Amino acid sequence: MGNYVIGYNPISFILCYSLDDLKIIDVAPKYNLYDYHLADLYLKPSGEILALSDKLGLDCTIKNYRAYFGFSNRVNPIVPSNFDEIYNLYTRGKNFVEEEYKKQVDRFVHYFSINGKNPFDSYIFLINKLEEYVKENNLFIEGNINQIEDGFLSLNDDEKIPYNRLIYTENLEDLDLILRGFSIKDFVFKHYYPEDKVGISLPLHDKYVYICDNISQFDQDMTYLTYHISYTGKPYFKKTYHNNKIIYESTKQIFKNEIEGNPVLLSHKTKLVRDNLDLNKICGIDLVGRLSQCYESFTLKDAILRAGKLTEKYFDDKKGKKIFLNK
Repeated sequence: MGNYVIGYNPISFILCYSLDDLKIIDVAPKYNLYDYHLADLYLKPSGEILALSDKLGLDCTIKNYRAYFGFSNRVNPIVPSNFDEIYNLYTRGKNFVEEEYKKQVDRFVHYFSINGKNPFDSYIFLINKLEEYVKENNLFIEGNINQIEDGFLSLNDDEKIPYNRLIYTENLEDLDLILRGFSIKDFVFKHYYPEDKVGISLPLHDKYVYICDNISQFDQDMTYLTYHISYTGKPYFKKTYHNNKIIYESTKQIFKNEIEGNPVLLSHKTKLVRDNLDLNKICGIDLVGRLSQCYESFTLKDAILRAGKLTEKYFDDKKGKKIFLNK
């Protein structure tokens, strides 16, 4: 029996790089960065990420940039009064959020730059290195998982694969659809919302991501000053500048072919976590990631630490390699 991780994404790459005897199962060997499996699409400086970069042979330096904030049709590098409270209400529906999320409105953003690259390109470069490791070592199995039941994965309608250990990295709502004999929604409402008599869904709501061409004069000028602007009072709550593109994030669907004069090239729907559950395991399945653990501020550092907790701290004498454990 094998050990598998469901989901082809940056988190599963980290897990395969960190753990022995682990393979990815997914429909196809491709992923969408704009699913935001991690909270941020840049590398927050930490000892864990620096150690990973060293192992990958990457040259990391700490850089920073000044964030900007949009309020009442004005953009300013100074955080407006009560901006954080309004921002939290708009994105999470409440004022009380985790400390890590409050850093969304920090004036300065520190990041690891790889080979002098910008925040987004540095992130992509590191993730691509991890994906190369997965491909070079043939750690991917192509297949559509229809259900999980009694220690078996039903694959492609006609194949059953027994598993020893299983990790899930995708949207928890999707796991609820394929897990047989157990309702994740019922479990969550019983243990996290005991007073809620009408709860019918998990604490996730829709987040829309729009990638646009940066052609407006205002946005072209802003790229010389910052990499992102956080907003209140707009259809979107954040826009990030990446080379000649703009990434808009919104809790509302925008039914236009352009946003503020910038043509929409691509749109994608993912999820935003309203209430953090920080789940670790469901029915013996380990959960790792922002969408699977329901923890909005889950970062690359958290993925590395989580991988460490899933790795036994001694070596098997016969195999001479780390044993994968489900802790």
